[in-house]
Amino acid sequence: MLARLFSRSAPKTGRAETVKQGELWIGDRNFCVTSFLYDIAQQKAHFIMRLHGNLSVERIGRQRRVGTSSTGAVYEQAGRIRRGDEELHVRLVTVKLKRPTRDGDMEIVLVTNLPKKVSARRIAELYRGRWTIETALQQIAEALRGEIKTLAYPKAALFGFSIPLVAYNLLNVVKAAIATAHEGDPSDLSTYYLADEIRATYRGMMIVLKPEFWRGRYGHLSPAEMAAELLRLAEFVKWSHFRKRQSGPKKPPPDLGPKTNRNHVSTQRVLEACYDGSC
Repeated sequence: MLARLFSRSAPKTGRAETVKQGELWIGDRNFCVTSFLYDIAQQKAHFIMRLHGNLSVERIGRQRRVGTSSTGAVYEQAGRIRRGDEELHVRLVTVKLKRPTRDGDMEIVLVTNLPKKVSARRIAELYRGRWTIETALQQIAEALRGEIKTLAYPKAALFGFSIPLVAYNLLNVVKAAIATAHEGDPSDLSTYYLADEIRATYRGMMIVLKPEFWRGRYGHLSPAEMAAELLRLAEFVKWSHFRKRQSGPKKPPPDLGPKTNRNHVSTQRVLEACYDGSC
C-alpha cells in the first residue's frame, strides 16, 4: 500500500485523477473535506485525516478504548459522513495525549476508512509518522537552510536539498548519542541549536585541525567503534545548552468585536491631514 503524505498543498490535478487505487492518503485537518474524502473512497483508496471542526460527521455508538500508543490512550468510534443521498462509513480514532500539542490540544481525532484489520493503534502511529516527516522537512528548511532562495537548475536544486538531508540524518545520530549518554529523549534536543553550534565552530576547527587529522583519527573506526566514541564524547556535552525551549499553549487573539464597530482610520487620510498641518 502506497502512502501519500501531504499537509501544505493540495494535489495540482483533479483530485479523482490523482488518487490511485490502493493508495493511503494521510493529511492534516485542512484536507479533511467531504468532497475530497469521497473522491478517495470512490477510487478504492484509503485515507487518514485529522478531523476538521467544520466536517459534519455523525457519530455512531459509543466510544471505546482500544489501547495505548506512544503518545497517549487510543479510543475508537464508528462514524458516518453524508453527502446528499450518499453516505460514507468511517472510523473515528481519538488519541488522548500525554502532553498537549503546540496549540494546546489534549486530544487528536482522526477520520479513516481503513478496514478493521488495521488497528486503531496502527492508524495513530501512521499519522504520527506523517507528522514526524513534516517536522523533519521544516527543520531541514529552517535550521539547515535546505531551500535554495534563488532560481537553480533542477539537478542543482536537488543536490542542494540532498546535502542538508544528509546533514539532518547525521544530526539525528548526534542527538541519539547525546540522549543516550544523558538518559534523555532525543526529541527534546533542538536541531536548530545543534546546527548553530556546528556552524559557529566549524571554520575555526578546520583551521586548527586539518581534514587529514579527522581522517586519521576516525576514518579507520568500525560502526561499533564509532558509536562507542560518540557516546564517550557525548558525555561532555551540556544537555541544557541544546534542549528545546518549552513554550506554553498559544493565547487566543483578543476579541475586538464586529468589524463594523471598530474605529479604523485610513492611513491615507492620516497622511493627508499631516500635509494639511492638522495633525
